[in-house]
Amino acid sequence: MRTATALLLAIAAGAPAAHGDVTTYTTQAAFASATASLATEAFADFDAFADATPLPSGTTTGGVTFTYVIGDNVQLMAVGGFQTISSPNSLGTSNGFVFLAGDAFTMSFPPSTAVGLYVIAEDLLPGHVVLQAPVGEVENGDAEGMLPGTSISVFFLGIVESDPGLAFTTATVTSIPVETAGDFVWNVDNVEAAPEPGALGAAAAAALGLVAQRRRRVPA
Repeated sequence: MRTATALLLAIAAGAPAAHGDVTTYTTQAAFASATASLATEAFADFDAFADATPLPSGTTTGGVTFTYVIGDNVQLMAVGGFQTISSPNSLGTSNGFVFLAGDAFTMSFPPSTAVGLYVIAEDLLPGHVVLQAPVGEVENGDAEGMLPGTSISVFFLGIVESDPGLAFTTATVTSIPVETAGDFVWNVDNVEAAPEPGALGAAAAAALGLVAQRRRRVPA
């Protein structure tokens, strides 16, 4: 079902039907290893904002633009009132400083072949949060660990596309509505996107071309 959804997203975005290998990650260490050769193009940790700063739909920070419609005038918010991955802030909402089951938002960033982020949550089970990109999607797995001295679990979700020609510019974070008492609450931190290697190669080739031209213009 979700694989079909990802395929429809790719078609709607005008992506080719065939694509390279897509690898998904539920640990940050594995994602970091897979993207070690890529320079980070965008990184949002929300730490430049004061606690409880609203982030209206369309806000850009760290090269990432956030768009959303959540409930009745609920806004995203930089939240600094509790522990997170990188202090002082994480991304929450004006509804109790957290996301609730069923909440979602979309991110836009420069053309990239990798996107990843942390989810910090209470009562979150595997499969409750999904990171979707035009090339594929990944559900949260088991927690990587707990924030020290808290009952808050730490999860990581990441997607890497091997084909530079299929770089994407959007990803969506979706949480699954749950009909159990208490549901779950969650926040996001350290969103990162890395550019396609082809773009870096083209830039390097262009720079080498300029050097060659300058050398040819130097009188013998």
